[in-house]
Parts: sequence; C-alpha cells; structure tokens
Amino acid sequence: MSNIAAPSNMPEVMIIVNPFAHSGGAAHRTHDLVTRRLEAALSVSSIVWCNTDHPGHGIELAREAAEQGIRYVFAAGGDGTISEVVNGLMTATVAQRPILGVLPWGTLNDFFMALVDADANLTADGLTQPLDIGRVQADGITRYCCLSISAGLNSWAHTQYQQASKRFGRLLALLPAVVMTLFTYRRTSRITLHLDDQPVQQRRMLALAIGNSASVGGGVRLTPDAQIDDSWFDVSVIKEVSMPALAWVMIVARLRRKFRLSALDMYRARYIEIDSKRPISVHIDGEMLPLPESQVRHLSVEVLSAALNVVRPSVYLDDLPVRVGKP
Repeated sequence: MSNIAAPSNMPEVMIIVNPFAHSGGAAHRTHDLVTRRLEAALSVSSIVWCNTDHPGHGIELAREAAEQGIRYVFAAGGDGTISEVVNGLMTATVAQRPILGVLPWGTLNDFFMALVDADANLTADGLTQPLDIGRVQADGITRYCCLSISAGLNSWAHTQYQQASKRFGRLLALLPAVVMTLFTYRRTSRITLHLDDQPVQQRRMLALAIGNSASVGGGVRLTPDAQIDDSWFDVSVIKEVSMPALAWVMIVARLRRKFRLSALDMYRARYIEIDSKRPISVHIDGEMLPLPESQVRHLSVEVLSAALNVVRPSVYLDDLPVRVGKP
C-alpha cells in the first residue's frame, strides 16, 4: 500500500475505490467534492484514496488499513467492493476495528439501501450505527457476509445473471438471466437444516436464501423482513415447486416489499448449518466461493451481532454523487 503515508502521518480516512464499479463509472467520480464533504461530516483532516486493481485487493487494503490504525475505511463501489472491505476489516488482527463507510458507486447497491433503511429507523442522533456480520464456514473456507448468502437455484441465478451481463450488459441482463435460470435449473437438493437449538430438519429444497438485508439483486426480496442491525439472519427455503410456481415466487419477490408464499418457508436464526448429500452452488454477497463451481456440501453461518460500526448515510449523503436503486 505504497500510496499511504507513513505511520507518523497516518490518514484518518481511507477510501477504497473499485474503479470498475458501475461499468467503470466509479473511476470518474469527483474526489474533491467527496473529500470536502467527508472532512466536514466526520471532523477529519486527512483522507487517502486507494484504487483496487485485482479481485481481493479490497480485502488486502482494508486489512492493512485496520492494522495500521486508520479510523474510518470507506468502500466506494458496489456490493462486491463492500464485501471485500468488510472481509478485510473482519480478518484484521486488531483490538478495535475501523468504522466502515459506504459510497454507493455500484450498479445495484442493495447493501446501501439496507443501510439507508436502518438509518431511517434510528431514533437517536449519532454518527454511526451497528452492523451485524455473518461468519461463514463453507467446506473449510471462512468468509464474512454483510448482505446475503444464496444456495441452490438462487446461487445458480446469480451465475446466469453474471454471464448474461457479459453478453447483454447489466441493464438488459435480467430477463435472459431469469429465462435461463428457469429452463436450466431443475434440481432439488436433499439437505439437513439446523437453526439455533431447533430440531434438525431433513428436507428437500430448490433454493435457500440467508439474508442480513431485505433485498439482493437490485430488489429481489427473498428475506423481506431482514434487517442489518437486529442480531438475526433471516432464512427462506424455496420448496420443490412447478416451473409456473417458481416463476411466481421470483416475480413476487421482486415486486412486493412484504409477502408470504406457500412455496417459501421462512425462519430467523443466529446460527444456521446446512449439510447436503451432493454439492450445492453457493454465493456470498453475490460473489462465487473460490471453489470449483462454488459448490459445497457443508455450510454454516454464525451471526456476529454489531461486529462493525458503520457511518450513517444521513451524516454525509447530502451533496455527494451517489447512485441508489435499480439500474
């Protein structure tokens, strides 16, 4: 991290920018305006900007920033950038972790929307709000989750969307991704599901969503009641259903903020453990696991209540160039 000052002149804020976020739009933001606004809002005088240049670089930068004692670490990009920064902060060997901040410069910005909702529900004034984090173990790999975990069909759907985005662009990728998902994924999985101290369930599932926020994918709400600061993760299990019923689930999950469907079983838990007889596809915060085809047989998620503090968007949102909502 050669562009960071020596410890005697350590900046108070690091902003980690994914220059490729929003199809490269993040590289053209007005840094001077953001710097002035954050200096005033946070009462700081030294801010350093760092661009990522390869996958996982955000993890490295955030971890090193934490271990060097930088007070605030902002993620400037989309949900993937935020996830990398969170993983860097959570894996740092420090007594006190930096305060997380978010500049929503991605395409969909689901995490930022959850952050705005949580901020609006707070009654007391203050600079920060708590953020729950999930510690995920997947076939021996450890990751930290701030947004969602998907397994089975919805993980497969993430892959279809990513592939369609390369061919059609993100704005036009949704429809072909949905069509490919419906026609290419018909497998159900037999799993063992363990939630907190509840009886273990043996069941078949088409898809499973574990959410720290209400929506993913620009507004798909498979865990519509989830909140980032309530010390719980919400779990939705899609049962084995017909193709028309599956299409209806996907439509309702995108269009309705609150819903209940017979094809969905919904739970809340602080500890979730899943074992599958055959490997299932898994995404964490919209990113594939670094495993062959991102498939695992064992998955566990532990909720770490208020593991990080995050700057409230209302503190710095005015006059900043941000992009919020669907593409």
